[in-house]
Amino acid sequence: MADIFHIYASQGRNNYAELDLPASDYEMLDLMERLRLEPGQLPYVEVLKVREQYDYLEKCIHELPDIYQLNALAKKLSEFTSTQDMAAFEGMVGKEIQKNSFPIPLPRLIDFAYSMEGCVLADGAMTDFQLGKFLVDNDFIEEANGLPESMVALLDFAKIGREHREAEGGVFTGFGYVVHVKGGHDAKNNRQRPGGRREAAGHPVLRREEGHHHGGGTGGLRQQDL
Repeated sequence: MADIFHIYASQGRNNYAELDLPASDYEMLDLMERLRLEPGQLPYVEVLKVREQYDYLEKCIHELPDIYQLNALAKKLSEFTSTQDMAAFEGMVGKEIQKNSFPIPLPRLIDFAYSMEGCVLADGAMTDFQLGKFLVDNDFIEEANGLPESMVALLDFAKIGREHREAEGGVFTGFGYVVHVKGGHDAKNNRQRPGGRREAAGHPVLRREEGHHHGGGTGGLRQQDL
């Protein structure tokens, strides 16, 4: 399993050790014995390092985390091997971060790791502009379907993306745009935009100036399938 956290654990001044999480039951028992802890007693814990893909968790975890809960989270995260898994979890955490809810209790983070069904990823859409272009290019904006290229080039992709993100409550992650689709249906096959609504909100927005068309399509739309 991939290491998720590197921690410092101690009991008093003279009993301390460092450990990579997730740790096996044997490694956890060995740590408790080395720290000379009584049954049921928890050590002082500091998270020294977080795996790069999950570095956003550094500001989410309590200063004195429960080592068993932290290990349980690390075990689940170490099972994630796909972009969809990691993006879906980051999206769930990102929604909580938007609420300025700091720190996030470990049980809630663990719940996020087990509750990602219906999360959809617009792979590579990292900005409102990229999201708006993704939606238009993939025919999620019904009013834009069939427009000539000369008109598509005038669309304000940033505004389209921002309006849809705000309406859907989606978030940008290190992998792309993530939103939860109610019912867990495949948004692309059901002709839905990310977020599950079948109808586009409003009309395509035209840019005032005929500037250079910032190009580059984004990747495909993926749905978390657990």
